[in-house]
Amino acid sequence: MRFETTSMQLFVILFVVCLLKTQILESYGCLSVEREALLAFKSGVIDPLNCLSSWEGSDCCRWKGVWCNNKTSRVEKLKLGFPCATSSNRSYRGFGGEVNPSLLSLSHLKHLDLSMNNFNTSFPNFITSYKNLRYLNLSNAGFTGAIPPELGNLSTLRYLDLSYMYNYYSTTSHGKLSWIKGLSSLKYLDLTSVMLQNANDWLQAVNMLSSLQELCLVRCALPSNPDPISNFNLTRFNNLVGPLSGQLPDSLGSVSNLEFLHLNNNTIYGELPSSLQYCSLVFIDLGKNKLSGKIPTWLGKLTELTILRLMSNMFVGNIPAELGQLENLQILDLSWNNLSGYIPQSFGNFSAVASTNFPTPIIRDESSLDYLLYPNSTSEKVYIARKGLDLQFFKNLYLEASMDLSGNNLCGVIPEELVDLSALSNLNLSRNHLKERIPDKIGNLQSLESLDLSMNELNGTIPQSITALTSLSSLNLSYNNLSGRIPSGDQMQTLVDPTIYAGNPYLCGPPISKTCFGNEITYTPEKKHSGGVKNIEIYLGMGLGFLVGLWAVYAEHTCTYM
Repeated sequence: MRFETTSMQLFVILFVVCLLKTQILESYGCLSVEREALLAFKSGVIDPLNCLSSWEGSDCCRWKGVWCNNKTSRVEKLKLGFPCATSSNRSYRGFGGEVNPSLLSLSHLKHLDLSMNNFNTSFPNFITSYKNLRYLNLSNAGFTGAIPPELGNLSTLRYLDLSYMYNYYSTTSHGKLSWIKGLSSLKYLDLTSVMLQNANDWLQAVNMLSSLQELCLVRCALPSNPDPISNFNLTRFNNLVGPLSGQLPDSLGSVSNLEFLHLNNNTIYGELPSSLQYCSLVFIDLGKNKLSGKIPTWLGKLTELTILRLMSNMFVGNIPAELGQLENLQILDLSWNNLSGYIPQSFGNFSAVASTNFPTPIIRDESSLDYLLYPNSTSEKVYIARKGLDLQFFKNLYLEASMDLSGNNLCGVIPEELVDLSALSNLNLSRNHLKERIPDKIGNLQSLESLDLSMNELNGTIPQSITALTSLSSLNLSYNNLSGRIPSGDQMQTLVDPTIYAGNPYLCGPPISKTCFGNEITYTPEKKHSGGVKNIEIYLGMGLGFLVGLWAVYAEHTCTYM
């Protein structure tokens, strides 16, 4: 009985102690020295929208943008990126003024986000003295001056984003990159648009970061890389964005978790390594390089692929029908290559583009990456040629479905199957050798905003169903052999630029000046055949049937131009 009484007394004592501790923490909140440090920061910034209005009272752990450890009440997280951001004030750039070094009093800080502000002051060097910092985001913060090499002292840092950090008029060069070698724990690095034209050591420095998984070095004015890409250790990346040259190594296939391959506008040459089919690719952008050979059929095995951009390379041959197996594909850009043959009918199988009910955002599962504290951790842009402009979309947004096959040598007809892609927003088939008529059911593409079929060999009338494209705001049918009356009514009433129909002498009616008279006759260009050719065909049909059969098989993959 005495033992039970003692146990009960001990339990009561522990309960009272815990209760008192909780009350003390609730009464006093954060440490006074940290509260004063935050108030000093507040006094130094320009806050036109009063985003820090909650920074009052004794408990700074309750203030907006401040997170404390539940046990110690120490400030561990300061999230002041893009303050007061709402859908109605997206152009607002956040705080101005200066970053007070009083923040160094937050000695237990692990997470610091000052992104999307407009400080327009020198880089706050005191940041290099934090001992426990794991996350640092200064993207678009507006700082000036050079990056202090002392940042390399932050050995615990796992995430570093300095992209667009400087004001838009800064041309400051940031010298060598050898300082990043000290970031031994770093997993994510983004230096987009930071001027690094003197960083001759960038490749060697990056190779020293054995923990690095994601790298973005876009528009950094990096010096020409004397070492080929094969000397670059890519096997640890799941996201690679940057300037490289040479051939893509077969070793990429060993990166089973590689999801984002964004190496556009480089000097990468050769063929796509077949080992890529073993990766988990969701995003491929290898546009504006010098890649050659045929587009491989194994791309159809990348079932999670959402974006495929191979434009402005030197690919030849037919577009593989296997691409139609990419049910999640939303953006396909094969423009400005030397592709020939027909547009595959299998393109009608793009399930993600065939339904407007379930748009699929490109969002990665980042639950296993403890250093990523935001669901939208990267900001890769996707550029789409649409309405005559290069538009950009962010990978963390819902993407507008787009297909661009322009600037090739494609022939044959526009497949009827394409009209089943009801979620397609942009369709560009211009500058090819497409023949016959525009599909009668073109009006089924209810989401279409931009349609470019210019500079082909299309004939016949413009389908009346085109008036059902209520979202259409950009149309180009110029330089074909179209004829008859231009459809009117509904959305066509807004497309009044006569250049839309230029180079089609047999079209009539508004908005062009040629008047229609009664029922217009459809113009179909005559195919040019000589009598000799016809006789040869007869003889071949009688005496060389086997060769004709072979020709029929070959004709399925090639076109002749009359």
